[in-house]
Amino acid sequence: MDSKTDKSVQSAWFVFAMTTVALIIGWGLKTSVERGQTRAYEDGKLSARVPLRWLVEQSGEAALSSETGAASTEDASGLVLTTWDPLKPATRYTVRLLPGNAESDLGSAAALQNLQRAQTVTAYRTLTQSLVTLDGRAGYKVTFAYVDASALDQAPVVIQGVDYYFVQASYVVVISLETDGALDSALANFQAFALSITIGE
Repeated sequence: MDSKTDKSVQSAWFVFAMTTVALIIGWGLKTSVERGQTRAYEDGKLSARVPLRWLVEQSGEAALSSETGAASTEDASGLVLTTWDPLKPATRYTVRLLPGNAESDLGSAAALQNLQRAQTVTAYRTLTQSLVTLDGRAGYKVTFAYVDASALDQAPVVIQGVDYYFVQASYVVVISLETDGALDSALANFQAFALSITIGE
């Protein structure tokens, strides 16, 4: 009787272990397949490829999951679009459109953006600033960090980020990534997002 019970328990544990392994492998496969997938986003002024399952908020709207964009207007800061990962809400992309032209000084635009951000977040620090070429597009890059102390019931979190500045149409386009994870691991998908953005007149 004991040997039958032992075999029963062993069989149950084996089935449990195999089911757990299969679920983990399935979840990993699903995640890796979805990681590079995007969907089209378009409003009256901007079009982009956003990550497949990410939520999108247009300027002046409440959060929504948008399969197609409706016309939006910029807010006073030039914010047009925010998109974020619902599983990791601290990882987000934003797009701002600032007035500009082909002669716009991207370094000055970055300095102004850094000043505005420093006035709205805690312990903001600019880490690097440099000229950048992304897939043949000349621009300006700023990496930064700040402390997010907004959640009263949690310890403060360090947010890392990067801004890309490009001149497109009659705008300086500011494309930002912020994350509480490793910046390097989020950079490839962010750069693909940045390169997908087109601005209409």
